[in-house]
Amino acid sequence: MPAVPPHVYYAYMVLYVSAAALLVPSLVAAYLGELRVSAWFLPHALAMLALGEAWRRLLRPSRGMRLDDAVIVAVLAWVTVPLLNAAPVSAALGVPFLDAWFEAVSGFTTTGLTVFTGEPDSLTGTYVPSVEELPRSIQFWRSFIQWLGGVGILVLFAAFASGGGIPSHLIGIAEGRYEHLEPSIARSVRAFLLVYAGLTVLAAALFLAAGMGLYEAVNHAMTGVATGGFSVHDESFAYYNSPLVEAAAVAVMVLGALNFADQYALVRSASLRILRNPETLAMVVIIALLSCLGAALLALRGYDVLSALRYSAFQFVSAVTGTGFQTMDLSGAPEDFKLLLTVACLLGGSIISTTGGIKMFRLVILVASFKWIYEEFVSVPGRIVVRKLGGRYVGMRELQQAVAIVALFISCWVAGTLAVYVLAPGARIVDVGFEVASALGNVGLSTGLTGASMPAAAKLVLIALMSLGRLEILPYLLAVVAAASQARLLLARRHRLRSWRRPPRPPAAPL
Repeated sequence: MPAVPPHVYYAYMVLYVSAAALLVPSLVAAYLGELRVSAWFLPHALAMLALGEAWRRLLRPSRGMRLDDAVIVAVLAWVTVPLLNAAPVSAALGVPFLDAWFEAVSGFTTTGLTVFTGEPDSLTGTYVPSVEELPRSIQFWRSFIQWLGGVGILVLFAAFASGGGIPSHLIGIAEGRYEHLEPSIARSVRAFLLVYAGLTVLAAALFLAAGMGLYEAVNHAMTGVATGGFSVHDESFAYYNSPLVEAAAVAVMVLGALNFADQYALVRSASLRILRNPETLAMVVIIALLSCLGAALLALRGYDVLSALRYSAFQFVSAVTGTGFQTMDLSGAPEDFKLLLTVACLLGGSIISTTGGIKMFRLVILVASFKWIYEEFVSVPGRIVVRKLGGRYVGMRELQQAVAIVALFISCWVAGTLAVYVLAPGARIVDVGFEVASALGNVGLSTGLTGASMPAAAKLVLIALMSLGRLEILPYLLAVVAAASQARLLLARRHRLRSWRRPPRPPAAPL
């Protein structure tokens, strides 16, 4: 069997995940009688399964996987899986490939921005249907890929490779959303998936109790727990105009953004460490403060107090948790309200959850670092200041990483805002900044700027931002460095091999 680098060998798992994302919706399409969708999805899924199995059997890794390989695999997976899903969606709906790719990236990255807005495509003029005009199986596909994206592709890799494969200490490191819930990696993956599945069932029950039908409850449960935000209605949760449904949605969004390890400890051993987690406390406090401030801004614009609190609380819970469910038309919202939501879109929930953004734990670290710096400044010489947060020691490496990620997020937001503002002439800078923050933070709230009629170049920028935000930007930079380093080593090895094989040069003839 030919030996290939580990990141090339493990590409078979990318094919497995892509096939799974199409296979289940194809069965749903067949059940619903939507044979056109099934006719495109099923052959693609089976072909990828066959190719993945042949890849796994005919190739072998040339060496054990290292961390740089894991980072490359993660980046390749998050780039490739949406591309592989976009082709059959484009063919089944007859929409441009770019629009299908945008939707697939938005789904897998659990962002929730959509181009299915019932408008002509800006590049080809092809009509792109609205969400409610889509076949129900395509609606299900959108929800299902968000649910898979919330799990995380590397965690799915671990489930597929239960008999061996990717080393346990590398699982999820590149994604930054995984920790050992149990002593062994196999038990940890099972525990993670059980928590995730349990939350999904609970979410569906809450939506059913609030008055939704079964189909809508299942779809919104998948996208709510994944903090993805896709809906089966064009108006998202504004369609229901129900305080009870909104309350259920708020509960689901918060559950999806809480620390999964803490939730597992609560279920397994009745541990209440979730209440002592500084991330949880920070998220509750920030949501409460932003909701009150947003309500005050809406009240100053003529909203009655109760409506202002209702709309503001829902939108800010959706933004901070990175979900993207929406109950108001943000295109006409006050600009200061949208600016506040822009900041909220970049924050994110727990570091071990499905949410995007900077993450609360890093924000808490940055705030606590001012306290640690002050203590070091006023302490007597020789005294060591212990950096401890919620019973956990914080190393200098973790502090540096928090600073780096915050700086990268802000830099990407500024660059993305300038790029989209130039590429989408006529758009207001406030709306552009909001849309870019929503894409980068994997949120999905929209002022109406994102849609089929958006310029193609601006769509590409948002695709890049959604992908960067899902892996928190840094792994993409590391993957480029790692790939360049491995390429240099390969070229140097080939050069040495050629030099060794080249026959010695004959001595020059005497003059």
